[in-house]
Amino acid sequence: MNLVRDIEPECIAQTYEDRGLDRLTDLELFQQAAEAIQTPKSKADSFSLHAPLEILARFLLLRHVQPPSRTLARKQIAAVPAIYQTLGEDAPPPAHDLTIASDREAVECLHGAIVEGKASEAEAAALWLARNSTPQLVALQLADVFLGSFGAAIHSPIFLNFLHRADSWAGRAALPLLRSFSRELALENERKMITDLAAVESGEELEPSLSSRVYEELVEGLLEVPQIGRAPDGIYGLVHQAEERGLPMRYLSNAWRHSFAEPATWNEGFASICQVAATAMIEEGPDHAKFGWTHCLTIPQALWALGPFFSDKSNAVRVASIIVVGFRSSIGATRLQVSPDLPPSRLSFTESLHRSPQESASVVLHSAEEDRPAIVAEMATQAAIRNDAHLVKYTLACCDAAVSDPGSWRLYLAGAAYLLTLWMAEQPAETLEANLHVGRS
Repeated sequence: MNLVRDIEPECIAQTYEDRGLDRLTDLELFQQAAEAIQTPKSKADSFSLHAPLEILARFLLLRHVQPPSRTLARKQIAAVPAIYQTLGEDAPPPAHDLTIASDREAVECLHGAIVEGKASEAEAAALWLARNSTPQLVALQLADVFLGSFGAAIHSPIFLNFLHRADSWAGRAALPLLRSFSRELALENERKMITDLAAVESGEELEPSLSSRVYEELVEGLLEVPQIGRAPDGIYGLVHQAEERGLPMRYLSNAWRHSFAEPATWNEGFASICQVAATAMIEEGPDHAKFGWTHCLTIPQALWALGPFFSDKSNAVRVASIIVVGFRSSIGATRLQVSPDLPPSRLSFTESLHRSPQESASVVLHSAEEDRPAIVAEMATQAAIRNDAHLVKYTLACCDAAVSDPGSWRLYLAGAAYLLTLWMAEQPAETLEANLHVGRS
């Protein structure tokens, strides 16, 4: 029996208690939430697209959540299927009964269905993989397939990243959620990257000692991107607008000439991209923080995490940089300084979260190494008890980027602190329990 099904959105907290959901382990709660949202909606919206990512991010953050807040953080997981069930009709079951003999054949079928716009067939292939494959194999085999597809708001790499990050049992429970992304990629198969990466003249791999040149040239190019105005049609629209104007090739071709095949260079490449994205969160101001600058980091960071899975790591770095060009050119308004210069604060980190985004970012930027575990625990806790999917995705991405790029951990966590402070002001702690169904997007 699935205990998280058919919960009335206005009664999430009480139903959690009445049904004894506190007796479920974290894994059992996640498994039931994943089962309850595995059927795609016939018409996807922002919430239904984010729902699989939200429960995965919340599950992955739970290990950092402070004990007094764990129950509320778990209620947030139960809230996702409660809202999901209200979003309209489920998509019909896949019409295709595929005869597939291997993972490779299923991946080829899925890729072909996406290219040809056959949503039902794509979903059927995803369903076969969910029943017969493993999370790690799926992430490995679909990384290249999803890289050039910009449908589903370019969120499919985030799903693959979370999927392979989860433990084996949670990952298996999440595998059926692949159906939604496969379906949307097929329905939006015309949304593809148009920059001709084949035209990039790749040079030789740099010696590891010279890999910092990759960092410098990518950062310089990303900082020079001009603002050309807001684009319609969400994330895809702003990236497409930048590509149509040739901005990625104009500002990044110098950096792109390097090969990113070796770990030293592709790590430098992704680090430079994500540092610019994290800086934008801090320096661009609050107007586009919640739904703009969050995506500017979470999508490239997912590609970074999937880096070893790509057959062409150079193109993965280039795609990540194209995404940042899209955001910088559409909603960027500031000449960024990649090492934000905020004055030191005398407040504790917890106090700063109730003061201002600049104050909390400053505390993190000037913090000591020994402060890091407490900062992560406080941020993970405060994000996990609040209602927004973008907040938990971004917090997790910043924590992961801080591990991948340890020399810049303060920058990533400062970006997460900035965003968190905005959400804490909008959703005070004392209001959360009674409003688990409010303001979810």
